[in-house]
Amino acid sequence: MEANLPRLETVVEQLSSLGKTATYTKSGQALDFARRETGMQPRPEAIARKEYIAKVDNEILPLLRLTFGAQFTEREGQSLKVTLGDPNVAPAEKDAVLRSFIDSKRAQIDTKRRGLGAPAATPSGTAGKNTGVDALLEKYK
Repeated sequence: MEANLPRLETVVEQLSSLGKTATYTKSGQALDFARRETGMQPRPEAIARKEYIAKVDNEILPLLRLTFGAQFTEREGQSLKVTLGDPNVAPAEKDAVLRSFIDSKRAQIDTKRRGLGAPAATPSGTAGKNTGVDALLEKYK
């Protein structure tokens, strides 16, 4: 589970960045639609929106299946897609969802580790430093 966490953190960080520029308002989406229909080049905001959705579908969901295996059900995937993958919310709302998501995945891994009686994983040379998920969570505070 912990092996996939760094990639999950990276993708969540990318989603946060995309979420700050992606079109999320109905008027922005209407403008993007009109540009596509008239053959104009898409705006960067429209591209960021599509990339945001694609990252949730093509990276987050498969990573979660790989990380949590049978514990990550299709129903959970659809639920996550509705909340985490909602491109129609403001950037601050997206960041709140991303923070909550990473926090819950970290808690799941910590719970599993404690259940197995395994010590907390600490990369060599990082004791006392704010790394990994903790650093990512700190970034979003």
